[in-house]
Amino acid sequence: MQSLLPANDTLSSVEVERCFLYAAVWAFGGFLTPPNKAIFESWWRNGGTNLALPEGGSLWDRYVRPRCSSFLKWSENMPPYAAPVGSSSAPFVYTAQSAAVKHLISVLIEGGFPVLLNGATGSGKTVLLKQFLSQYCSPGVSDVGLLHIFTNHFTTAAVDWDQLRECLEWRWGRRHTPRGYRRLVCFIDDLHNTEVGGGMR
Repeated sequence: MQSLLPANDTLSSVEVERCFLYAAVWAFGGFLTPPNKAIFESWWRNGGTNLALPEGGSLWDRYVRPRCSSFLKWSENMPPYAAPVGSSSAPFVYTAQSAAVKHLISVLIEGGFPVLLNGATGSGKTVLLKQFLSQYCSPGVSDVGLLHIFTNHFTTAAVDWDQLRECLEWRWGRRHTPRGYRRLVCFIDDLHNTEVGGGMR
């Protein structure tokens, strides 16, 4: 939740409560299937809490922003579609769900927390992460470096460390820092393909 709160700023009790509600809903129910999300929301709304819940729509359709007096809709936070010109990359069309996931990824990464996306093959996890990281780690604009590690059946922890070490410089003891950047994002793609019986334990 601390990643939602602006640094060196004082929020009202209502704003803090709203951030807590948003963080709690996604922490406890964000991984649920749609039918179970409906059950969770019904339980949350009828649980006798004194939290000010958004009226209309679903809890999962809303998000909060500091200094905003109410919950906002994900559908109102989607960037307009713009077809890439002179680029070989496929266009990316935002939906309310992808906007929500992208926002949660941003909040977690800004807070220094790891992110694990779990879903069926072909559900768009890699495409969404690539779209987010292309902006978050944009060369010349951001001070965040990006290391993209592709995994397969033969990938071990030693193999991953060899690739990671090329982006780090030793400081002292066991402390390493990103080479040339203030921070480094390590994107491990298709982690489920690794050989669990090997070095990835």
